[in-house]
Amino acid sequence: MKIVGGLVNGPTYDLISLPKYKSIKELKGATIGVTGLVTSDTVLLKEMLKANGLEYPRDYGMLAIGGGFERWVALQTGNLAAGILNPPYTFAAEEAGFSNLGSTVKYTPDFTQTVLNVRGAWANEKRAVLVRFMRAVLKADRWIYNQKEDTVRVIAKKLKFSDKHSEGSWRYFTESQILPKEGEVNQKGMDKVLQLLVEDGTLKPPLPRYDKYVDASYLEEARRMLQ
Repeated sequence: MKIVGGLVNGPTYDLISLPKYKSIKELKGATIGVTGLVTSDTVLLKEMLKANGLEYPRDYGMLAIGGGFERWVALQTGNLAAGILNPPYTFAAEEAGFSNLGSTVKYTPDFTQTVLNVRGAWANEKRAVLVRFMRAVLKADRWIYNQKEDTVRVIAKKLKFSDKHSEGSWRYFTESQILPKEGEVNQKGMDKVLQLLVEDGTLKPPLPRYDKYVDASYLEEARRMLQ
């Protein structure tokens, strides 16, 4: 596998709980909703809870329940004690009276959350196709940053959220440049991901180099095409 571009270059998740919970420590013995058991939100959640004295699986359980919408629904129906959510779901949860127990960025500020992956053999064989795709990614990133009003309308339409929450999401992802401006991978954040994967045993030491996994040549070629 090769990483050829960035999609989300920083942590975007907050820990949202039922209103009765007022601190992370109160989640001892609770079940927390995540995307999957080996996904980026899980890694971030473990770091957050470990900093507050809670270890997995000793002190809490995790339930793989799917994306943000599914976790938000499960919270509203009381099927979870807490869930890891990102905007615009965090905005809606706070307005509905749920507790925001903190942001993962406070505990892991440098973290590459989501990247574009391809099979290496396919990328070599279909280089022209992949470069055209990366060109589209570049154009989309630039459009989102430069076309605020249109982007907000798309967010509102696709996610069925208010204009207020949709605009808040746009600001959240662009003002901190969590969304790449040019399709780039956050190298510092990627190094942190690799470090955490070695620490939890997913990867064997020594710590691998960033460029073992990241190939920016397709993105660079796409940039040249747009000049």
